[in-house]
Amino acid sequence: MAPAWVKEYVEKHKLQAMFEEAANAVVKAKAPEPTSFLVEYFQKLHKKSQEALLEIPAEKKEGEAPAPAAPEAPAAPEAPAAPEA
Repeated sequence: MAPAWVKEYVEKHKLQAMFEEAANAVVKAKAPEPTSFLVEYFQKLHKKSQEALLEIPAEKKEGEAPAPAAPEAPAAPEAPAAPEA
């Protein structure tokens, strides 16, 4: 039996479902190179998850605080003063 932390991790990240879906996809495709198929499958899955993280919601939920303003660029350094003659 796996330690509790393993079970928690698998459930938290829905790993069993993810691997079942991958196995079903490779069998359904009858891929001649299952390893290559799975590499591509997981690369696409990774890309979709990254894109989902980058999406900006069109509308903020009611009561949600506004996003913090972007920090301003630092001011350009001043030019050195000309030497007095």
